[in-house]
Amino acid sequence: MRLVLFHLETTLVDRAEGFRRWAWEFCAEHRLTREDADWLSTADDHGRANRAVFFKEVHDRFGLRHNETELLEAYRERHPALIPAAPGVLTGLPRLRAAGWRIGVLGESDYHLSTLLCTGIAGLVDGWALAGTEGVSTSDTRLLGIAAGRCEAPMEGGWLVAGAGRSADFGGGASAGPGADPSASRTSGGGVSSDSPSAGKASGGGVSSDDPSAGKASDGGVSSDGPSTGRAVHGEVSSDRPSAERTSGWVSSDCLSAGRAAGLHTVWVGPRTEEVVDRAVPDTAAAIGLLLG
Repeated sequence: MRLVLFHLETTLVDRAEGFRRWAWEFCAEHRLTREDADWLSTADDHGRANRAVFFKEVHDRFGLRHNETELLEAYRERHPALIPAAPGVLTGLPRLRAAGWRIGVLGESDYHLSTLLCTGIAGLVDGWALAGTEGVSTSDTRLLGIAAGRCEAPMEGGWLVAGAGRSADFGGGASAGPGADPSASRTSGGGVSSDSPSAGKASGGGVSSDDPSAGKASDGGVSSDGPSTGRAVHGEVSSDRPSAERTSGWVSSDCLSAGRAAGLHTVWVGPRTEEVVDRAVPDTAAAIGLLLG
């Protein structure tokens, strides 16, 4: 069976569109103008602005009755629900699974869990691992191993798809916060159980409390070879591997570094960067097409 891991925020969802939707909704709620919505988008700096600083500026600029802490809490509750899946994702992921791929997702915290559930992506993948919930960073190969284990697929011959644009929404792998359940969960067919899916294994759209270490994948007979020749071995590039491309931009370099260290093939999505990757594609739909061969 073949494994592919996607970095959620930089490949599977459109955070920028989600923020634009939030800005318009926020301005409507507080009777602000179109120009104010534009200011919010500029101040957000593509998600890179520190959230606490950003909402203090919002509070001070517009003289709102809610303080910056209350504004931030409301944002974290509402924004994930407004983030849409990236173009081609909701149709492409089922095609990957039908072709025998096991699909895992890498994220940072329960903020990303909300996005997984609200977009419907949670029901289209085999598992996920959230850095804050697991207590490891995205630069740690153990996070990739956790995701692979939940997908019940070997790391060898696997692929990692990541891109540019990680935001400060979730604090970069910070703790998932009070009440987070670090135990793993399994999805198995329709509906979310009362157990937290913070660290999850998916198999059809719902979430149950089964131990993700139990059971085996049942997609039998699928080769572990990737969509093109070449394998990664402990982060080194073997002679039969395609020439690595250097792709400039703001990159999830820690995630890519972990992927290379784990021996995964790497696919870069988005503007060109200086990171060394095996393949570079303009968008996630193109990455899915590459994997499908």
